[in-house]
Amino acid sequence: MGKTRRPGKRKVVRQPLRIASSHTDRNGSPKTRYHSILEARQAAAAAYAIHRADLEAYQCNHCNGFHIGNRRVDPKD
Repeated sequence: MGKTRRPGKRKVVRQPLRIASSHTDRNGSPKTRYHSILEARQAAAAAYAIHRADLEAYQCNHCNGFHIGNRRVDPKD
């Protein structure tokens, strides 16, 4: 017979910490890279039409591709 666990005792499995990267979203998943600003803007428009998500396209300084993200709020407003 194998070992039986006592009630209340659980094995804790620790996940490695994810390092925040410019190429991952808040969940740690890789960002989608678009090949042109037009393609990224079309994806942002589709996200707005489907989810009412107000996103904007931007060029990434890391990969020179394009991504979409939350619209930045100007602190002057």
